[in-house]
Amino acid sequence: MLPTDTSNLHVRSSRVVLDGVPTDAVVELVLVDGPMHRIVDVHPPDAPLDADVTDLGDRLVVPAPLDLHFHGAFGLVVPPQDGPAEIDGALRAFVDDLGWADTTSTPYEWIATLPIPLRPPADPVEHLVEAAHAISARGPHTWCHGLRIEGLFLNPARAGVWPPETFHTPDVELLEELHAAAREAGTPLLIVDVAPELPGALDLIARASELGVVTSLAHTDATWEQACAAIDAGATLATHAWNAMRPVAHRDPGVVAAVLADSRVTCELICDGVHLHPGTIAMTIAACGRGGWVAISDASPFAGLEPGSYEWAGTTVTHDGVALRDPHGNLAGSASLLDAAVDVLAKLGTSDLDMALALGAVPRRVLEPSRPLGLVTGDPVWVVGPA
Repeated sequence: MLPTDTSNLHVRSSRVVLDGVPTDAVVELVLVDGPMHRIVDVHPPDAPLDADVTDLGDRLVVPAPLDLHFHGAFGLVVPPQDGPAEIDGALRAFVDDLGWADTTSTPYEWIATLPIPLRPPADPVEHLVEAAHAISARGPHTWCHGLRIEGLFLNPARAGVWPPETFHTPDVELLEELHAAAREAGTPLLIVDVAPELPGALDLIARASELGVVTSLAHTDATWEQACAAIDAGATLATHAWNAMRPVAHRDPGVVAAVLADSRVTCELICDGVHLHPGTIAMTIAACGRGGWVAISDASPFAGLEPGSYEWAGTTVTHDGVALRDPHGNLAGSASLLDAAVDVLAKLGTSDLDMALALGAVPRRVLEPSRPLGLVTGDPVWVVGPA
């Protein structure tokens, strides 16, 4: 464990990741957020410093995990149904139990993904505002980065667990209203999911790009051509790639092939060993390359609970310890968190660097495309590897 009895400290490692490349450096940290270490500055290894330096050897020093796609866990649902303080507390205990906090005070940061099937919203703006107020009221120390809207502009043919009656046709005016309402309530709208084949989708994607909102291709039956048009319009993310998407065929490659083939798109992967075959994960990683894919949990509120039967999206789902299935045996969401991805990726032979980047650095670059693929000032720090 790094010291927690001082507000500032310095650590040295031969593998401080600054721009996708491990570098020998000294990292200056400040202890904040009760407690969590955030980066203040980076110094050359031979810089004269008036401070003691903790030597971490060759352990990776990278940005902490950030789950771009998170609906809840431990029986808690993202705001407004439950509060961010409750979720952060449960995640802190989870990280401590994992041992991730044995080396540094590591958070599990997340984006609140809305709407939620446990409370289908009659008015998406009202629902979003309630969530935004709940998050902003938590103050600067919440681990929640902001809001994501998944279950709104989707194709009913690929609805998955989402109730189609909550869907809306892509609407630029509604997007603008959602964006403004979230901002006024003090919490940013960061990501909007959309099926690009729907009427109005390309206009919505273009406007979202102008507003600084990431658009993600999701729950879609799009052809190759429709997906390519959406990417040209500004879509930069693919929601749980392969899942709830038109299947790939050799004469009908569809949306999946389009996002794999275009370096402008980052592919989300649910790496729980159930939603995707390990071979599919390996193929996607090879196609996307370092920095082109991100590990997500897509965690349901039942992640971290005991296996059993639960009510979800108006139906009974079975939690088998990893994923959820509906009464027909179809996947109905994830019951895992990002630790599952670490295990699955390790078994595939994924390097610790690629794994760590996909959990922490790549999600941050999805939200801020101009940032380097590594640590920047203000990032919470994760030290990866055995002491």
